[in-house]
This record gives sequence, C-alpha cells and structure tokens, in this order.
Amino acid sequence: SNGTLVVNGSVTGPVVVRAGATLGGNGSVSGIVNVQPGGSIGAGTSIGKLTLGSSPVLGGTVVVELNRNSGQFTNDLIDVGSNPLTFGGTLLVTNMGAGLQVNDSFKFFNSSSGYSGTFFVISRTPGQYVVWNTSNLTVNGTIRVAAVGPPLPTQPTNIVISISNNLTNLSWPSNYTGWMLQSNGVGLSSTGSWFYVPGADLTNRLIQPISKSRTNVFFRMNLP
Repeated sequence: SNGTLVVNGSVTGPVVVRAGATLGGNGSVSGIVNVQPGGSIGAGTSIGKLTLGSSPVLGGTVVVELNRNSGQFTNDLIDVGSNPLTFGGTLLVTNMGAGLQVNDSFKFFNSSSGYSGTFFVISRTPGQYVVWNTSNLTVNGTIRVAAVGPPLPTQPTNIVISISNNLTNLSWPSNYTGWMLQSNGVGLSSTGSWFYVPGADLTNRLIQPISKSRTNVFFRMNLP
C-alpha cells in the first residue's frame, strides 16, 4: 500500500497493489496481481522481465521502459505465459536511450492465450515528441512508433475557453499538441482528483457538452 515491492525471487500468493504503491522486479508472482487505480506495476528495477503466473487485473499504471541502442531494441517485458491478458488503466512509456525512429517496435507483453482491452498511453520521450501506434497490442503485445516530432515546449501555456450552443470549446496553441489535458470532472465519481482526458494529447482542441449537474469543473495542462 506504499512504496515499492521489488520481487527478484518469487511470490506464491496473490498481490494487491494499492494506490501509491508499485510492484516491480525480475522475479515471478504465481498468484493473481490486482493493480488498483493509483497503483503501478513495472518489470525490473530498470529494464527487465516480470513473470506472472495468472492473468493480472490492470486498473492502475503499467510502467514500461525502453532503450534503442544502435538498432538493437531493449525493453521491459511482462510475461503471463499461457494466461490471457486484458489491458486496462494507463501505459506509461519512458525512453531511456537514443531518440526513437518511425516504425521502431517494442514488445512489452507476452501471452500465448491472446490479448484484449485498451490502455491510455502516456509517452515520456526526452528530446522528441512521439506518437504511438497501439493497434498491435491486442495482436502480439507490441506498440510501434507512428510519428516523431520536435520536443514539446516546457513552459506552461493558457487554455482558451469559449461557449456556444451549450458546448464548451477549449483550445491551446498547436505546438503544445502532446501536452496532457487533465480535468477533475470527466465522468468519474471522484471530483476531487485529476484525470487525463483521453485523446486530448493528440489535438489542441476539446469540444464537449455543458453538464449543468456538474459544478466546480476545472481543466489544466500537464507536460508528460
């Protein structure tokens, strides 16, 4: 429920990863791993492989690291063996090495029984802005670099708001496309917490209906 549990040997029982905690290491967990919202799981202590003996419940953040070195791709791997794997929550991708190139592909998950579900992807790629193609996650557990661009601005910017025909129109400068828009009211019950608005990092505009039943709704921009 707090800090990081690094498993470099083996754990036989189930593991519940609560908010504020992280499960990692290069070992194995035989029981079901349940990553709750606010909790994290990641292979290795840097780049490594974590083996799970049961299908995990992924409701928090899966942290993956990669390093592109002279054309040889090295990355974290979560291996569930013959168990099916259902994606959920957030996939946080961090580049630890050289700049990425279009069509670079990285396998973060292994399951011989197949994949399903989706992730909300956050990309941390210093020195460049990367757009990921995740269509093969449910095919073979891989993601691919779809596009790369110049580094994102690091200084905060303003969000411009206008209202028309019961719609809220939020916009920000086009060169800030890739910054993450957050809100405390995106259809979730906990209005005191901040949540990423899915898909807002791929554009510089958000248009949505006004809900008069929701009060004190705020938005902010966050650099990944």
